[in-house]
Amino acid sequence: METAMPLAEHRPLSLSNAEFASLRANNQIYIDKTDLIVRLASTSTGKFFLARPRRFGKSLLLSTFASLFGDGLKHFDGLAAAEVWKDKTYPILRLDFSILKEAATPEQLRQKFNLMLLAGCAQSGLRLPDVDDPFAKLVNLITSAGISNLVLLIDEYDAPLAHHLHEPNVFQLHQKYQSDIFTIVKSLGGYFRFFFMTGVGKFRHSGIFSGFNFLTDLSLAPEYNTLLGITEAELEHYYAPHLATIEEQFSMSHEALIERLRLTYDGYCFSKDTTSRIYNPWSILSFLSMPDKDFPNYWYQSSGEPAVLTNYLATHELSDPKTFFTEKSILFSDLQSSHDFNSLNELSLLQQTGYLTIDRFDGKEVILKYPNLEVTESMAALYSKVLLKGKTLNQLGSSNVKAEFETGTPDSIISIFNNILLNLSYGSYKVPDGELACRDALALVLFGAGLHPDIEKHNAFGRSDLEVCTSSRHWVFELKFARNEAQEDELLQKAVEQTIQRRYGEGDLNNRKLIRIAAVYSAGRKQISRWKVVE
Repeated sequence: METAMPLAEHRPLSLSNAEFASLRANNQIYIDKTDLIVRLASTSTGKFFLARPRRFGKSLLLSTFASLFGDGLKHFDGLAAAEVWKDKTYPILRLDFSILKEAATPEQLRQKFNLMLLAGCAQSGLRLPDVDDPFAKLVNLITSAGISNLVLLIDEYDAPLAHHLHEPNVFQLHQKYQSDIFTIVKSLGGYFRFFFMTGVGKFRHSGIFSGFNFLTDLSLAPEYNTLLGITEAELEHYYAPHLATIEEQFSMSHEALIERLRLTYDGYCFSKDTTSRIYNPWSILSFLSMPDKDFPNYWYQSSGEPAVLTNYLATHELSDPKTFFTEKSILFSDLQSSHDFNSLNELSLLQQTGYLTIDRFDGKEVILKYPNLEVTESMAALYSKVLLKGKTLNQLGSSNVKAEFETGTPDSIISIFNNILLNLSYGSYKVPDGELACRDALALVLFGAGLHPDIEKHNAFGRSDLEVCTSSRHWVFELKFARNEAQEDELLQKAVEQTIQRRYGEGDLNNRKLIRIAAVYSAGRKQISRWKVVE
């Protein structure tokens, strides 16, 4: 933790600044993780790889390594590194592979590769070799530094591959080019003092994860679980003045604010040791920079569909949407392994892109879950696209669903439900197989619309089917499934009696108005055909 630099009131946030030296020069808040950074940097000729979802601070990490190796302790006053780092400075080559992703032809790729090398040299002061062939330039840059002397930092190595996942010919062009690049890098490994590479996933056939074990993969290492992201302790220490202002602005207690932030933006874990969880830095800093009582979904607003997932979905379908509410497990060895882009394991992909995170470890398997409400809502939005054949509720005529639950009538809510049920893609979701499927389809689409429904909410007498809370309303729905019209009246009465007898929704309402609805879904008409407000 920072010691020499006090927690000055409202020091500037570092939301969009991924350059360590600039961040420090501008007195922006920097969470001191340099004890971990020095531990890695002190490894003799260390070569490392770290996979993390987008918006987790990978570029800032590489910038910090560049500053430490290139300028020594110039920008580290008051940080842990200042007490322990004793090494000299080294030449730095920092390459951002996202520069390559727009290239679609061999000539464009050659031009972009030259541009990437030029940008890498400009950042560090290296001289770009005066040769035509870009691979010869790379060889010259590496070998000119001398044995065990170059620090090579590669950011977003997989960005070009992810960008063209749905375009086989262009993808294969990038795959071959990367394979040639990393063949050179691996063959000249003796020239590196330090090598660090980041990406979203660990993908086979990129050229770097095949053959001998060139890199140490830190992605699931327990000791580096919190290297990127923000722990709750760090949030409360470094951002205390910002939190205090928000508490006053929102008239919330400190405990209530932290609990809401934890539920909405926290929960990520990248290790089978699940004792430490972290916030997505982009989301929490976005909130702190412009607080909003609605606690917005920054994950989805800031292109929450990463390129690798978006382009995967262009040629693949998500699994049955019914799995949205089920527990998900995967072998830990499958998370550790590299994967072929053409046969990605869906659960591995969702974990790498941040839609799923490690919840607990059961022997050989890890149990995955959505890390927080923000991501649950984003995942539900993806599934809603599958359920509603690519359309939104607004396109189907149900605009501003959140507002309807806040101020609408039972009639308007049932109308929204029927709009959902009548427009389901029956190739993706077999609704006429029971009330649970009907309930889950409704809950999933509501989640995607920004509401956070509870399914099977327990009280002392039983479990309700579906409950939705807004700031002023508490809605309770008890659903029954009728296979034929003759059953409908009897099932409606049963739903009414069950709601009353089991006292659904009668707990702590927090000054909300309770509205309870018993409803019957007709298999033949594929809609709610009978319903009644339960007094």
